[in-house]
Amino acid sequence: AKEAADPEMARLALARTEAPEAEAAPEEDAAKAETAPEAYESGADRSEEAMTSGAVKSPLDPAVEPEGPFAEEKRAQEESDSETFLERFALAEASSEALWDKVSLDNAGASYTAAEQEHLLWDHELNLVYSTIRSGLSEDEAEELKALELEWMKERDLYANKSMSPGKSKSLQSSDYLRALTEKTRERCYWLVDEYKEVLDSKE
Repeated sequence: AKEAADPEMARLALARTEAPEAEAAPEEDAAKAETAPEAYESGADRSEEAMTSGAVKSPLDPAVEPEGPFAEEKRAQEESDSETFLERFALAEASSEALWDKVSLDNAGASYTAAEQEHLLWDHELNLVYSTIRSGLSEDEAEELKALELEWMKERDLYANKSMSPGKSKSLQSSDYLRALTEKTRERCYWLVDEYKEVLDSKE
């Protein structure tokens, strides 16, 4: 097990979590939030397309090479065990809490931006732990994990769709949708580490 998470890895993973000022959400964020429910409605359909179309670069496919700073994290996968991922998740938890501490929930634009940033953070952690586990599996085991993950994505999207209250504005619905996605994504991160602990720890 690692003594501590790599500070540079943690910095990269949490770099996009700077919270917006509670009362200073830019107008474009509010406009973006207004159209978001329609943009996210077909999440389960996109999952099926990712599985069947070679033209779609699924974030779950480790064959898709990361760009920019995430190239460093790709190389770090070989050194990531279960303890390291739990340390990363603890940093993500703290970052999420700090993010929402700065946001007024009645500010639709700021709330949406915070929800989006938090989802990006946990989605990145999920992709990293997934691809790390998959690289330690046999071809058949990797295909089985991929099928499980695609099925989970459909369930996640259905859960998020149900989280949007018809009585709310589109921007608040968007925020609720993203927060529901994040809730399930966060849970999946811990589940993968627990379920595949031996695989992660065998990579040391």
